[in-house]
Amino acid sequence: MINESNPATSLDVQYYKSGGSAITTRLDFLRAGVNTWAGFRSMFAGMTYRNDWSGLSNGCSPTNGLLNTSGGATYQTPAADPC
Repeated sequence: MINESNPATSLDVQYYKSGGSAITTRLDFLRAGVNTWAGFRSMFAGMTYRNDWSGLSNGCSPTNGLLNTSGGATYQTPAADPC
């Protein structure tokens, strides 16, 4: 899930792990082809991994939340559009 302020100067990305063994993941967001990953963290079943970003430039373009695993898989939320 991704939540974005309007104007889009802050956002919150959340992923929930419903089951299975622990994984190592990191979060990010993608806006206008630019992203910067947060650090890796362990994620366990029943856990919500969340990261907030603030002080962003107001980008009036779709923004996706991203989750990347240490194994190389990347998952993406549906786009949030602040405009």
